[in-house]
Order: sequence, then C-alpha cells, then structure tokens
Amino acid sequence: TANNVLIGAGASAITSIAPGADGQVLTSTGTVWQSEAAGGGGAWTLLDSATASGSANVQLDQNIDTTYDVYLVEMSKVHSASDSVDGHILLESGGSYSTTSYHYCIEYQSSDASGFTSGSSTGDDNLWTSAFRDIGNGAGRVGNLELFLFAPADTSSYTTWLGRSISINGSGNASFQVSGGAWDSSTAAVTGVQFKFNSGNVASGEFRLYGLALS
Repeated sequence: TANNVLIGAGASAITSIAPGADGQVLTSTGTVWQSEAAGGGGAWTLLDSATASGSANVQLDQNIDTTYDVYLVEMSKVHSASDSVDGHILLESGGSYSTTSYHYCIEYQSSDASGFTSGSSTGDDNLWTSAFRDIGNGAGRVGNLELFLFAPADTSSYTTWLGRSISINGSGNASFQVSGGAWDSSTAAVTGVQFKFNSGNVASGEFRLYGLALS
C-alpha cells in the first residue's frame, strides 16, 4: 500500500505498517511496531496564530481547554500605529473579554534609568496594563513578549500568569518588564487572549499560542 512502512527480519514475512494519524511516529512495543502519538511530553504545540495589519486588536481564541496545563502566548515584532502608547491584554471567558478584576505586580526599567520601578493593582481593567510600556512607532521600534497562562480552563481555580516583555519606547530607549498576577473575577474557564494598544491600532506583528503537553 502506498506510504506504508515495510518491516521484516530473518525468515519472517515482510509486513507493512500504515502511517497512522498526522503527527504519529513509528514506535516499538517490544513485540511489534506500530504508529502512535509521539511520547516524551514536554513539547510545545502550536494551537493558534494571527498576524496584525492595522488591527484594532488581535485575538488568540482557539483550542484553549483542559488538554494542556500551561499555555504560552508569544508576540513578536509588534509595531504600534501610534507613538508612546501602552499594550493591554484581556482574557476571554463566557464569550466576552473581561475588563475587571485583574490583579498583578510588575517591575520595569528603561535603558536610560538607573533602577527598576514597581507597580501593582488589585483590580485593573486588563491583565497587563503597560505591556510594551510607552512603545514608540518610529521605524524599527517594536515589542516582543512572552506570557504564560496556567491552567486557564480549570474551573476549580483562578487563572494566573507570568510574563516578560522588551520593547523600544517613544524616546528610543529599551524598556524591559516582568509581570505576574491573577484574574479573580471568576473561576470560569478562560478561552481566549486579546491584545490591543490603549490608543491606535496594532500596525503589525506576529502572535502565536502554544500548549505544553501534560506528559
């Protein structure tokens, strides 16, 4: 049969193994060979992606469920249409993006400053109120960000996160941030992530959502 793998040894008859489903590998059970899901765990799986182009916001809302305990949102080469603006991140639950009950702590520093500045909130309107703090819209002034979401579909606990970002601000200085927090409006499942600027559009950028295998 086309695309089957032929296997045989010594006097044994040659047999064929079908390719199985997409992503499966040829594995030995110790007795026979068969197609099955790749083992090992710990691998990131791409679940959703989007490319911004003059977008009011960007949403990643596919395949966030109990399949994975940890999700990673990556934003790369994000460019703002407006100068000196901040990025905002919202979580979706129950079919809408929440604008309440975000608790977080942040530390940030720009390359023209001598030390870190702290910030916090016990009930902001978005998850990370200054992601890409004061980002500039000049040529080459982009932002890159990683955001980890922990068990967002687990309805027995609040969704928590950790994140870090690096961007070029309106003055041309590098701006670095780390952030962590929790959304305590509800323990309802989180099903999406939205990014936007507090003013103006997302001129360009790549956005990806990954899931970390449970085992």
